[in-house]
Amino acid sequence: FSLDGKHVVSGGKDSAVRIWNVASGKQELELKGHKHEWVYASVTFSPCGKRILARYDEAAVRIW
Repeated sequence: FSLDGKHVVSGGKDSAVRIWNVASGKQELELKGHKHEWVYASVTFSPCGKRILARYDEAAVRIW
C-alpha cells in the first residue's frame, strides 16, 4: 500500500506493474519496462512513496 493508503501496487505474469486505486478498485497506471516474460516475486512502494520497487528473481530489482 502507498503511504497514504489510497493506492496498492501489484505485479503480474505479463511483466507489468500496476497501480490501483483502493477506493474505486480501478487501475490507474501500468508500468512496463521489460521485453522478457518475468514474473515479479514482490512489488512495493519505496519508503518515501515516490518510487516502486519490483523484485523478479533472487538478485534483480527494477525501480520506477
